[in-house]
Amino acid sequence: WDVLVSAGSRGNDARAMLRFTAGMVAFRKSKACLRGRNFPGHDQIEWHGDFAGQPDWEDTSELCAFRLFEEGGGDVYVAFNAGGVARTLELPHLGGGMRWDVVADTGAEAPFDFLRSDLLQDDFMNAGVPLVGARREAIAEFGHVRVLKHSCVVLEAVPHNSHELATDEPAYI
Repeated sequence: WDVLVSAGSRGNDARAMLRFTAGMVAFRKSKACLRGRNFPGHDQIEWHGDFAGQPDWEDTSELCAFRLFEEGGGDVYVAFNAGGVARTLELPHLGGGMRWDVVADTGAEAPFDFLRSDLLQDDFMNAGVPLVGARREAIAEFGHVRVLKHSCVVLEAVPHNSHELATDEPAYI
């Protein structure tokens, strides 16, 4: 615990890890599709690859991407890139006025690795971080998401008008 409150890079790294972990735990608690006791059935999960609906099941594949369906909306998309190069993945289409919004990106530097600051209750966790602006930037853009090498992205389906955007262009589709 001394490391968490200490100044310097070790303390900053520890606080960043605590913030990310706390955020992901809070996100998991907020999503019924992430709290199941059993592996999702075929009607609860959809597998993807570089292209939506086209998973690569080869032994040499370095990508695992899937969509978990949330009853009432708010689906979750997760992509793990175990490869040594970044990949741009086609996202599954969302209907009904929904768009994909970035929740987490393990390839990003803290504090931009976890972007759902509304789930972090402690001021220590949010200390002066402009997360709303970061969320409006682009990871998921025009139906695709960029997944950096050796990283994971987590997206959530949200209503298209859930965040006011600075431009007329949709940041996430």
